[in-house]
Amino acid sequence: PLLIRLSDHSSSATTCSNRANSSSNNSAASRRQAQQRNARQAQNILCDVACWTCDDQYILTAQSHTTLATENKLSVYDSYSGTCLVQISTESSNSCIVPHPTHARTFAVGSSAGEVCVFTFDPSTRRYDCLYRFTN
Repeated sequence: PLLIRLSDHSSSATTCSNRANSSSNNSAASRRQAQQRNARQAQNILCDVACWTCDDQYILTAQSHTTLATENKLSVYDSYSGTCLVQISTESSNSCIVPHPTHARTFAVGSSAGEVCVFTFDPSTRRYDCLYRFTN
């Protein structure tokens, strides 16, 4: 079976920068504090929705932050490596993700604010575009 570890992309980036800073200090205490801080941040992130694309190559997730309402994200992961390829910040929490039935790089997202957006992404450039945006 294929096991995938989904992690918050921004936490990983913070971890990497904290490791670089702490390695220059060569301080075990600094590394420990950075790891504890990142663990606390990760505890506040919820994966609200997750689904596969039609070709099973990507996993789409909607993540929300329990304490920061502005930290809602859509993420696209490579389903084989678990690498976060694209991350999209959104204004409101995302209630559902619907992958396109035949185009693996296109998906629709419905938000709690009554907005529906249709996105497309390019994993090679790690870019995305909002093709359509509708509001109820």
